[in-house]
Amino acid sequence: YKTSGITKPLPATLEVHSPQWFVLRFSGKTFLAPSLEAVLTVQQFVYRGNVSVTSVRFYPNVEIQYYASEAATVFAKFTPTLERTTLSSFITMNKYIRNALELRPTEIPLSLSLGSEISFSTTLRGKAVVTYRTMHNFPVYVELNSAKVWDVMYLADISAISFDVQGSYQFSKGNSGTLTAGFNSTEEKGSSNSLPNIPSSVVSGAFRHSFDNGIVTETFAEYVAKRWTDFAHSNANAGYVTIGGRGEYKFLDNVRALVQVNNLLNQQYYVWDGYVERPLFISLGVTYTW
Repeated sequence: YKTSGITKPLPATLEVHSPQWFVLRFSGKTFLAPSLEAVLTVQQFVYRGNVSVTSVRFYPNVEIQYYASEAATVFAKFTPTLERTTLSSFITMNKYIRNALELRPTEIPLSLSLGSEISFSTTLRGKAVVTYRTMHNFPVYVELNSAKVWDVMYLADISAISFDVQGSYQFSKGNSGTLTAGFNSTEEKGSSNSLPNIPSSVVSGAFRHSFDNGIVTETFAEYVAKRWTDFAHSNANAGYVTIGGRGEYKFLDNVRALVQVNNLLNQQYYVWDGYVERPLFISLGVTYTW
């Protein structure tokens, strides 16, 4: 991949090779009591980055679900894991990165979640989750010498706490709406500043309508809070709101026509400093499944 006119190869003293990734996972569940279910998962990770030696990690996961009633569930999760990083995932997030990067998996030795799902009625459902994680080799984007090109730097010790809520409502047989909100604070150990290029909150909503003739439409909107562009919090890209819509029509059981409109208000906003995001655009397509 060549994403800019500025390149910086990895040092010649490093032996570069293809990353490797292998996961062996077993899972089982049982009821500890009539309303208490436990899920146990054991995971064996064998991995190697493109400039590192092969490493092995063993991470068991435990999930406990308590069915308080037919309409309410409370759950707690202990889910340490490893997250794979690839060049394609970095480019999907930021296409303005240099094209020679060290790839390291992100280790999450501690991940604790507590949440609940509630059906308030046959039409109204809600879910809330709070999660605390510690992470090693956490990737952040760092601008190279004010050139508007980014490198990936790995931080050794990161803590993050997040709170996510979701609600859905079925207005009628063919009309439904969903509202989600996420709030997070991701900080390096010893610092009170949140990491750059990570919004502190994202709120989105969607309304979906199904017509009798097979046409399905969806209108959506999203608010993304401002993002700091540096560790010192001296500069930030402003928050923004985007609105769009999509529709699909089912010609046959396995053929659908698609249309999607993004940035309907044609707003000018920045995700990465110095690069205006795409204005209003329309995409068309056809899907075929078999």
